[in-house]
Amino acid sequence: MILKRGDNAPNFALKDINGMYHKLHSHKGRKVMLCFNRFASCPLCRMDMDYIIHHQEILSRAGIDIICVFPSPSRVMEHYLPQKSSSLTLLTDPSELTYKMFGVGKSAFALCLSLMGVGWGKGISAYRRGYKSPPNTDIHGAVSRLPAEFLIDEQGRVVDAFRAGTIGQFMPWERIEAFMPS
Repeated sequence: MILKRGDNAPNFALKDINGMYHKLHSHKGRKVMLCFNRFASCPLCRMDMDYIIHHQEILSRAGIDIICVFPSPSRVMEHYLPQKSSSLTLLTDPSELTYKMFGVGKSAFALCLSLMGVGWGKGISAYRRGYKSPPNTDIHGAVSRLPAEFLIDEQGRVVDAFRAGTIGQFMPWERIEAFMPS
């Protein structure tokens, strides 16, 4: 199922990195930015997480809860994700069921495009900033997984859905800003 603008976001219950369950519907009455990431050791996803963390105070003041989902186990998420992310809700979905519920895609073609140079500059930028994966890193989830973000309103409806075309694309800040109250 591919969720689009105006659809009701399906509920789910996933564990956070501390083993506590979280339900999407427990956020009804609040806006939600729901981020689906490739895997916790992905340098591009970690760089995007830092971008979100950098803006989390602005998002929080705008009444937006941030939920980030990874297919990685909690021990891997704890190792790779920044400690500053404690105010974000970090959820683990090793079965990738919520990825399927929200229609988050995979694409070997997009992965090849990314590796052949489309978006290569972002990968080099991530590497230079220290977002490196050790050579023996376990990758949890599909390598060809593409990031996706959903902006969900107080009634649980999808207001905006962004699906990346390459592994290094994330929702542009302008779209997130448009979701904030004026």
